[in-house]
Amino acid sequence: MNAMTDRHSSQPERGVRGWLSAQEQLGRVQALGFQYDITSTALQRMLAINSGHAKVTWERRRRDPIAPYTIALLFATPTGRADCSPDTTVPSGDDFIGAFDVHAANRVWLAGPEASDLPDLLYGLETQVAEQRAADGWVLREQLTTDVDDAITTGSFWVGIGVSSLDTPTGTWAQTGDQALSQAHVPGTIRILLNVASSPIPELAWIVAERRGISEYNTKTIYSTHRMSHSEFTAPYPYGLVSPDHLAANGWHEPILRRIHGLFGALHTSTHFTRPLGRPPKGSLWRAALDKPVPGRRS
Repeated sequence: MNAMTDRHSSQPERGVRGWLSAQEQLGRVQALGFQYDITSTALQRMLAINSGHAKVTWERRRRDPIAPYTIALLFATPTGRADCSPDTTVPSGDDFIGAFDVHAANRVWLAGPEASDLPDLLYGLETQVAEQRAADGWVLREQLTTDVDDAITTGSFWVGIGVSSLDTPTGTWAQTGDQALSQAHVPGTIRILLNVASSPIPELAWIVAERRGISEYNTKTIYSTHRMSHSEFTAPYPYGLVSPDHLAANGWHEPILRRIHGLFGALHTSTHFTRPLGRPPKGSLWRAALDKPVPGRRS
């Protein structure tokens, strides 16, 4: 049994000190439920963003055109759903799904030279975040995104980045946009980087998906480095389980995945930029830390 299969097994596992206790096993299963929620709902949200992106971009292709790329900061929001049926004797991660939904704060650009190259676009955002890392008072809606899902609340927390593109291996938007008979014929690509760990130590999961147009039966080809469910029958879509190295070996994806990882790192070290609504509310410990005077600095 390989390491990836063993990690997701519901059988008792051996830890550093021997067999894991029932409580430790339950904790691992709950962590898998969190992973399944984050990966599956992030995929569904990004596929919806990509379809909506195709619709608007096609409709505006000759009037106020927008860029074929959209960046989404992804946030997990607790649903309040109770975990695990009491009748479950040997729970799996599927018994703990439904506790979180992933929503997005999006950034779109008008078409133009500054938004014509996706790796450059991502690097520009990474540089913007890195240069303002120590700045206080940034508001997410104003500085990093142009639209925020209503479902994102002060209880939401940032889990990753999604990128919607209307370029595919069969052609760029510039090549296919005018040839498409309607928005339903426009294909697209999504790339997602998520922190699926329910503990303070991050565990990064990649998802890459291609969505074809209606002339190709809306076929979806999806690859993920982490499982989206315990059973393949409860996954939101069929997908292939691959290693990060497999994705990085694809010359078409690799430059973009590298820049997504760079932006993720910049955001991860600038936590207050990724709060759902900008700065934390007054009265919170994080806000108090931000507002605390720095010795030697004039207010």
